[in-house]
Amino acid sequence: MDNQKNAVCLCNNAFVNDLAVIDLSFSFKFFGLDVKRVALSRNGSIFPADGAFNWIISPMLGVQAKSSVTYLDTGDSLVVQWDKFALRPARYRERFNFQAKIHKNGSIEFVYEKVPYNLGNIFNTCRCVDRFFGVNYQVEEKFDGAEPHRFDLGRRMDIKMFKIQNWTVVQFEPVPSCSNYKTCESCKNAVILIGQFSTPCAWCPKIKRCASMQDNLKNVWKNMSCPLYVDKCYSEPQKSSSTPLGWSSAQVYTLLALATIFIFLCISHLAYSRITKLLNQMRNLQQLAEANFSGGQFKPFKPTLPRCTEV
Repeated sequence: MDNQKNAVCLCNNAFVNDLAVIDLSFSFKFFGLDVKRVALSRNGSIFPADGAFNWIISPMLGVQAKSSVTYLDTGDSLVVQWDKFALRPARYRERFNFQAKIHKNGSIEFVYEKVPYNLGNIFNTCRCVDRFFGVNYQVEEKFDGAEPHRFDLGRRMDIKMFKIQNWTVVQFEPVPSCSNYKTCESCKNAVILIGQFSTPCAWCPKIKRCASMQDNLKNVWKNMSCPLYVDKCYSEPQKSSSTPLGWSSAQVYTLLALATIFIFLCISHLAYSRITKLLNQMRNLQQLAEANFSGGQFKPFKPTLPRCTEV
């Protein structure tokens, strides 16, 4: 990076708790995130600027390590270089030089210019360097009707299994993911190509996620009994139409209709009986009135009870 005039060397006062936050002129893709601010550490790693520490880009992670940090923002990539990277304890006097390059499309490269020691042996001896390097994103997903799931995305590589030496280059390429499809319509006919293999995507209405059954959601897919194929999309997941007694909605509606008809018939019968009785009473009164009038003359009413007589 010596020939790059726009490279910025971070001074000691730029770091707070060994982290220096920088704003980028572009955003890069990182597991579905659009990242435009990062925190550079002197211990050989890149973290989120918000302090969440749920993702890391780490060519090397030293414990209490110190280095000079230089970065270059090219407009479509970020290059971060760690020079004179010193491990603790002090017996490791030789210094490391390495860099990380992050491209706008999400591809990442680690380039190790100078690696004076075997990192696996250092880890076995003093634990002054982390055992793993690479890219990692820890995400927690919450689904309706299921416990929260935590996933580790990315690739973490073991320094004891992967030997790093001078001019080792490690590349990380983003791969297509079904999780990038956020709706049922876009997911149900999608096919992702990984290498030479085509993998279909599937939509699960219960969790409203798109997955390939080979990604981090495969266990959730199984636990939630998600379908392998959805031919129709709905705005909401289809809810069960059964009642606590096991009846369908149609059966419930039929029963309510029959009950309504029965109640109506009962009320009609009661009303008919009352009206019939009232008509009979009115007919009797009419007959009595006709019996008390003859030729328009009023017939005196004869009491049915004996009159009282004076003693």
